[in-house]
Amino acid sequence: MEAIQTLKGYLESLNVSRPITHENLTLFPVTDGHSKDLAYLLLEEALATGKLRVMERGEGTVPELHLVNESEQMVFLMDGEALVGAKQNRTLNTSILAAAKSSFDIPVSCVEQGRWAFAGREMRRGSITYPDLRKLKHRSVYESLHMGGSYRSDQGRIWQSVHSKLSAMNVGSATVNMEEVYSAHESPIKGFTDNLPYPAGACGVIAAIEGRIVCADLFDSASTLEKLWAQLVSSYAMDALEASRWGQRTRAGASAEASGEPSASRKATDDAEMSEQQAAEFLRIPEDAETESFPSPGLGSNVCFRHRRCSGHALVYEGTTVHAAVFGPEVQPASFDAALQRPIRQPSRRRSF
Repeated sequence: MEAIQTLKGYLESLNVSRPITHENLTLFPVTDGHSKDLAYLLLEEALATGKLRVMERGEGTVPELHLVNESEQMVFLMDGEALVGAKQNRTLNTSILAAAKSSFDIPVSCVEQGRWAFAGREMRRGSITYPDLRKLKHRSVYESLHMGGSYRSDQGRIWQSVHSKLSAMNVGSATVNMEEVYSAHESPIKGFTDNLPYPAGACGVIAAIEGRIVCADLFDSASTLEKLWAQLVSSYAMDALEASRWGQRTRAGASAEASGEPSASRKATDDAEMSEQQAAEFLRIPEDAETESFPSPGLGSNVCFRHRRCSGHALVYEGTTVHAAVFGPEVQPASFDAALQRPIRQPSRRRSF
């Protein structure tokens, strides 16, 4: 219960700033007036020291890897970070804070279905998984935790998502490797990262694609977000590119105009004054949400919540929310007309915070 209250208090303390946009991706910077003193290394930093190693358990098992932290510092691993190499590429099933001088198994999902052969014994960091897959993964992990206390995902659905992403983005991969969709679209992704620079002082970000909020990533410190910013924007851009590729907005707008209804972009203009309010409301856990706390694989607790309009999880350690991820609904109910799920305007490209 204490971890749940910590998360709720943290979310209530956050402030949403003016958004920035590139093409169909809008980002709302989030700030928190409380400074944090929690000291840890990020996954990439720790791997670079040579004192953190991630490897197969023995000869390998798909849903788990083994982590060894030989450093004197804690290490933060973010939900959705990919680990590349060993027998197949994986992605983390939840956010984890590894204690100094610790060794334990970590829960993962495979994002490279067609390989089961060593490509080196130890793993390196890859991309951050795109939001749609992180949401799908979280929901199956939460169900597994709720039913039996395990951090297992629905691996079949994970593979299906990677297959679909490769197909939608017209990328061929002999091993059905998620990393290849990122490398194949490196140039357009760079367009997003170049045009959406880190907003100074932000400790979190809310992402909207095609005018609808899809997810938020919130951290205990601005320095953590700054270090992860380019990789996070790249992950959001991957879903934005797919949405743009399918021309969802064009088709929806054409259909609305044909029926005499205002287009999504016109409705967004009508709701312009609510854009930041919508984003702020997205960070509030509904009072009737199902909320549970589970022991984390590392330090602290993992708070999970779900509701018809959002779901998410948070790593809480010693009164600090280290990372919280919030995801939008799977499918918007036809009758659901709350303000936060109406299309938001595409704001000016001026970067003002």
